[in-house]
Amino acid sequence: MKKLLLVVFVNLVAILYSQNNRVFIDAEQNFTSYYKEVKTWHDGSVLNESKADGYIYVKTNGKYYVVEDYYMGNVINAKLFGVKADGVTDDTKSLQKAFDVCSAYGTTLFLPQGIIKTSGDLRINTTNKLKQKIRIVGSGISNTIILNTGSSTKIALTVTGTYYDMLEMRDFRIERPNGGSASGGVGLKIEKEVYTSLENIDIFRFDTGLVLNDVSTLYMKNVNTRWGNKGMVFKLENPGGSNPNLIEMHSCVINSNKEWGISLTNPHVVSFYNCCVEDNGLGGINVVYNNTNGANSINVDGSYFEGNSGYDVYIKSLGAGTHTFKGNSFNRVSDKKFVKHHIVLEIDNALPSGYENTLDMRGNGFFSAGTYISNADNEAVKILSNKKKVKVYDSNNYRSLIEKPKYNSDIQVAN
Repeated sequence: MKKLLLVVFVNLVAILYSQNNRVFIDAEQNFTSYYKEVKTWHDGSVLNESKADGYIYVKTNGKYYVVEDYYMGNVINAKLFGVKADGVTDDTKSLQKAFDVCSAYGTTLFLPQGIIKTSGDLRINTTNKLKQKIRIVGSGISNTIILNTGSSTKIALTVTGTYYDMLEMRDFRIERPNGGSASGGVGLKIEKEVYTSLENIDIFRFDTGLVLNDVSTLYMKNVNTRWGNKGMVFKLENPGGSNPNLIEMHSCVINSNKEWGISLTNPHVVSFYNCCVEDNGLGGINVVYNNTNGANSINVDGSYFEGNSGYDVYIKSLGAGTHTFKGNSFNRVSDKKFVKHHIVLEIDNALPSGYENTLDMRGNGFFSAGTYISNADNEAVKILSNKKKVKVYDSNNYRSLIEKPKYNSDIQVAN
């Protein structure tokens, strides 16, 4: 208990205001907060020393106090727990304490402006007895930076839930030092979560930027993974409950990763809206689909593809299902870096012949320009049917007619 109290009470000045039972605290870390005298804990039970965590609830001079931000339902600043965000101090332990305490109380934790330097793995566990819902908020992608410098980092930040946790995270960046090559394992891993919202988060220079494991009903906006080896990986690890399911991605940028921009294992209704998938080394979107959760894999709408190597989208289908592309732009503009095919659908040879796949493509533009020279072998769309039934809706615009797809007899082209 004494160690917990040191952060708040070492070299501080406490002035009691008898008229409103408030304590003003100016801590050594130059963070200012008010504490209000209370007699009960947040659940209404009588306070005792075991419930005074030293941050939200404290005991001094025989009395108990609660930080007013929590009492009033406001955000809790991570500086309350000793986070400096000065780019020099190792904030790992202080930030972990902030995550632990705020997860237990279900508060909104504010990550302050500056560089929050960490040297090890951090964890957020959203399990708590009262089922409170934590919210993590920074002051913007360019302003709040978690800089992980650990030489043995496996996962810079892991969030583990109990499915219906209503997790929300927004407005910060997680990155590795600028050393040229990607490092540091995984930047952010979310697992066992339902009803999650991620917004304005940039993950930069990690081996793998973002991993979603056993996640369903997720909303993502302006979540970017850049300059890593793998951009994003969505999957189900055993044991678990759900393949990637009902995931919406809006205006996300996945670029300049050495391998695939994003890999999806057995997705169901994973949708991309106005996303940019560019300059990834093996390709943009890699899908292995087996229709265990439903008969739709991915939906790509109004998104932009350019400069990827290999393929913009590669779908290997192990089951019957639909894959949709509407109003996207697929570009080849350089003879130095371009995809072999923009969209590939490969039907697994083991799929029973009666099962059908549908490739729905409407209003997409396949563009060729710059130094790129069109080649009849580089069809914009390639279907490897393995003599299985495939239905195609193709109302696209092909800048290069010699690269317009040639559909074989196994493929039914529908209007």
